[in-house]
Amino acid sequence: MQPSVLITGASSGIGLACARRLAAKGWRVFAGARRVEDVPATAGVSSVRLDVTNEPSIAEAVREISRKVGEEGLLALVNSAGIVVSGPLECVTGEELRKQFEVNVLGVAAVTRGVLPLLRKRGECTFGATAKWGTRNSQPRARIVTISSVSGLVAYPFLGAYAASKFATEAMADALRIELSPWGIGVALIEPGPVVTPIWQKALAMAAEQGERWGEAARKLYPVYFEKIPARLAESEKHGAPVEAVAARVERALTARRMKARYPIGPGSTLARLRKFIPDRVWDGLVKRALKKG
Repeated sequence: MQPSVLITGASSGIGLACARRLAAKGWRVFAGARRVEDVPATAGVSSVRLDVTNEPSIAEAVREISRKVGEEGLLALVNSAGIVVSGPLECVTGEELRKQFEVNVLGVAAVTRGVLPLLRKRGECTFGATAKWGTRNSQPRARIVTISSVSGLVAYPFLGAYAASKFATEAMADALRIELSPWGIGVALIEPGPVVTPIWQKALAMAAEQGERWGEAARKLYPVYFEKIPARLAESEKHGAPVEAVAARVERALTARRMKARYPIGPGSTLARLRKFIPDRVWDGLVKRALKKG
């Protein structure tokens, strides 16, 4: 059977890179995007209208995919859709925070929930009608891969809203990994540092818009954000890992005989993992020093 996969946020960035790589490797790719016309035409890729924040849109996308895959079902889901809301938490509005979680957390949960029946078609419960916990299944029949971030491991200043959403994403994956194991559905997280994607340009545009909306009072309270963070975001876009490197790691997670729970990418991910060994006071001092130099 030709392996099939649904990828969310596939009109650009990591999602598009994953769609192109997997299609080139023989996968049948369903590229989910709010605007299907934004998905570049690629051999082996079928665009699907999918808004991760809209439950009826998710349900319709699942029905469309189900009609095409039939009883074969889906082999994999890649949750790639995501946004970045930056800014001091004092200034981030409730609406902005809700939007951050609607896309990065609730959207991941809703799509996963909607697609699970198609993933389960790869086989009934691995251990029979009743799940027997604790039995190891070294080769999952279906897989879910979610794009997380180093911000799911450590929260940096002015990215608190984004980090909170990625911490939540990590928690959901940890729970799902065990909950879905009886059906042979593997769950993995991709944890890259900065990646060269359009998400940073969108974050820069948001920062500029926030400066206009929040006014001079916010600028006086948080000059470091308005004076230095936009340049840091721009640097992240210029010097981050290429999206192809993330797509390669996604492919590894989908095809490895023994799927890992986490796939870190880049030096930023290594630093984030070392964070738990550094005392809070020392870490705070290091970050503050970095902000002064920025």
